[in-house]
Amino acid sequence: MAPRVQSDWVPRGTAVTVAGLTIPGGLIWVGGSLPCRNDRSRNENCLIDPKLTVASKRDLSGQYMPYWPSYSEIHPSSRRAYLDWLAGPRDDPSVYIGYVFLYFYGLERRLMLDEAADDQDVIRSEIERLLTIYGDNHSFRRYASDLLSAETVRRRGVDVEPVFDPDIAGYEVPLDVKIALGTRVRDGRPIEPDLLLAFVRTHPETRLRTPARRAAAELCDLFVAEVEKRFPKGVKVGGASRIRKLSVTYKAASGTFEVDLLPKSLGLPDITGLAEPVGAARAILDECTARLDAYSRDLGKSPGLTPSLAIFGKLPPEIRLDRVAKLPGDPLGTLRALAEAGEPITVRDLGERIGLPGLGAIDKGRLREWSKLLAGLGYGLTCDPACTLRAAKAETPAVVFPLSAPSEAPLAPSEGYRHAQITVALAMTVALADGVVEPSEQRALAELIDRSGGLATDERRRLTAEMRVQAADPHSLSELKARLKTPPVEIRARLADEIVTVTGADGVVDPREVALLEKLFRQIDIDERTLYARLHGGVASGGSRAAEGNAPTPISVLAPQPPASASTTTAIDFGRLAAIRHETAGITSVLSEIFAEDEPVEIPPIVEPDAEPPDDEGGLDGLDRRHRSLVVEIVERAEWAKDDFDRLVRSVGLMPGAAIETLNDWAWERFDECLLEGDDPIIANAHLLPRDLLRVTA
Repeated sequence: MAPRVQSDWVPRGTAVTVAGLTIPGGLIWVGGSLPCRNDRSRNENCLIDPKLTVASKRDLSGQYMPYWPSYSEIHPSSRRAYLDWLAGPRDDPSVYIGYVFLYFYGLERRLMLDEAADDQDVIRSEIERLLTIYGDNHSFRRYASDLLSAETVRRRGVDVEPVFDPDIAGYEVPLDVKIALGTRVRDGRPIEPDLLLAFVRTHPETRLRTPARRAAAELCDLFVAEVEKRFPKGVKVGGASRIRKLSVTYKAASGTFEVDLLPKSLGLPDITGLAEPVGAARAILDECTARLDAYSRDLGKSPGLTPSLAIFGKLPPEIRLDRVAKLPGDPLGTLRALAEAGEPITVRDLGERIGLPGLGAIDKGRLREWSKLLAGLGYGLTCDPACTLRAAKAETPAVVFPLSAPSEAPLAPSEGYRHAQITVALAMTVALADGVVEPSEQRALAELIDRSGGLATDERRRLTAEMRVQAADPHSLSELKARLKTPPVEIRARLADEIVTVTGADGVVDPREVALLEKLFRQIDIDERTLYARLHGGVASGGSRAAEGNAPTPISVLAPQPPASASTTTAIDFGRLAAIRHETAGITSVLSEIFAEDEPVEIPPIVEPDAEPPDDEGGLDGLDRRHRSLVVEIVERAEWAKDDFDRLVRSVGLMPGAAIETLNDWAWERFDECLLEGDDPIIANAHLLPRDLLRVTA
């Protein structure tokens, strides 16, 4: 047999001709002989033998290509497709990946077997370039990354630092990660949280769920924060001398050679086979992944996986603000500026300025969603349906105010808050009767809020913000009447005292204010003839300031005077009012009854008059039969197309809009969360209703 022609490595920029086709780029092996290291009777897979047949047609789809291709064994039409790709810029992302691997085998051999080659850096750069083009193929990404890591280990030994690639997982722990773990265990150093994450992510026994892949960066930040919280002194593995030693060998992607990179004599422990610490790390990984479920689900529905303010709002609090701060348009900075200014802004303008979701339908459900989102960022919103005195629309003024800290949901208003809120609202209505709230009246309102007992800091901030809203868009007395019940007479008297105090804070009571006070007294069933007694001293009698020798400032009542029997004291004593507030603090539960918490339902649900309530409502108490049967049907799916949902609702004799509002109001009162979200599709939060509760049938 005639000896085979020795093959040559073609450097970058050197052109060769194969089958009449000029290949100008180089970086390939061409010739008749390039024996495999582990089988001298076979040529390397990457060798391009010019004597082999090349077809005129191209196998573009790679249908004739085996999983581990070899140029000498592939179909002639596959050789044509491969040579055409080599002759071009080698950057077509749609090319069959087997052709890229065939090219990669030659780069791999040059890099790992020709250590004296002078183009090592050129080869590394080429592999990195290929990764940017074909890295979406997980197999190619893993093999190419392993090759770069192995070459680095060969050059630097145990001093190598791992390069974390979140897209590589579940095959084998990368060489650089193994070495980094081994050096820390050998030296008694703790394993850093990000290195621990790289270890558990790439461990063959770890199963990564979708959130771990889709939200890799967020998972890393959350995992690191959790590890630092649980292990403030770091994660250490003892007993290095008893752990089997690491022997690092690179196995070529082509399957034709192996290269020993590190000897066992270096004494690096191989902890990848131990149950710990990977077991503990996997438990933390699973917990963090579960906390990213809602964020990942919403991100997956976003075009191009582009996050928004609402999507970032689903992140755990540890990493939420950091991500929101990087959003285009700086919505967090806008919120901060609005809160610092404290000026009213319409609900629609607020939504547009910070990119709140659902601007087309601003209803109670949407406002609850907005309020929850802003609470998670550390801000409150006066139009939160759980707290406001009136239903907000698109043009309703609202004020953003800072909370003490971000919260997962707005706090439910306390009894003391409800009393203070209706008092402030009534006082503002009367104070605005003359068209302006004087600074002294504003101070009196602020003092009233400060004196209100049992209020949390955020409740006081909300009341102050509501004052600003009411100054721009005051309540009418008839509007507030719908919020009043009939409390005991002593409670109504104290309410009257507080409102009169604010009205007279500027030393002058305008006739319009007097007329409104008279109307208010009639509304809460207080003898309006006592109004003048209060204005002229009824509140002040027995006041502490007079006892201290500080004469109160007289006020002028610019209105018809009361009967002569009325008291003639000339001022309101704020000290006495504080004493009254102190006396009232013990009966806040009675005061809270002043506020009618349930808003009128705009579209009442259809109720069957003949329907008898079932003996067992299956955990759906509070809903009539039609709505209960509707819930049972709805939770059978996680998502509903709007047309399907509307058809289902109408099939039980209900209107879609009214049904959504009724079910969401019911769920909010029971679970502090909406049952139905979104417009199209409509998302059903079935997790609110455990399966063992759904025992009601239509």
